[in-house]
Amino acid sequence: MVLRRQHVLEHLAHPCEYLRAAHRALHDGGLLVVEVPDCSSAGFRVLGARSFTFDYPHHLLFFTPDSLRCVVERCGFQVVGVSRFSFEYSPYTTLQNLLNLLPGRPCRLYRALMRNSEGRALRRSPWTWMHGVLALLLAGPAFALSLCPLVVPPGNTLRFYCRKQQR
Repeated sequence: MVLRRQHVLEHLAHPCEYLRAAHRALHDGGLLVVEVPDCSSAGFRVLGARSFTFDYPHHLLFFTPDSLRCVVERCGFQVVGVSRFSFEYSPYTTLQNLLNLLPGRPCRLYRALMRNSEGRALRRSPWTWMHGVLALLLAGPAFALSLCPLVVPPGNTLRFYCRKQQR
């Protein structure tokens, strides 16, 4: 049995409770795939609170490879594989981090894409349209940069493949 849970742990005040529930749900030898933003990434180290991976107050916890390994091992899992790239998250995170180098409130493009009142208001702003044009120009380079962790870590996403240890 394989349980895949991506980008959940950073939103939880008590991730061990969640991981222990996953541990109970898996058969011995079962696999849990955990994916979280990598707070040891260059984007996080350079941009800090302006990094797309920061996202406080939605992200309550900030994981590095060592801290994530410690948490999953404490909850009865053995890390059997690690990836630093997610096709779903890494390219956009890199793109948004490049745009976050611009002055103003960070994550403007991301917030403008939301289907809420803030997103609707941001979509009417010329600054947001400038971010959109820059995003189109930077999409190729951002994608290429996001592929670097396939060769040289760290990336902006951590994916751990965790095997339930047999009791």
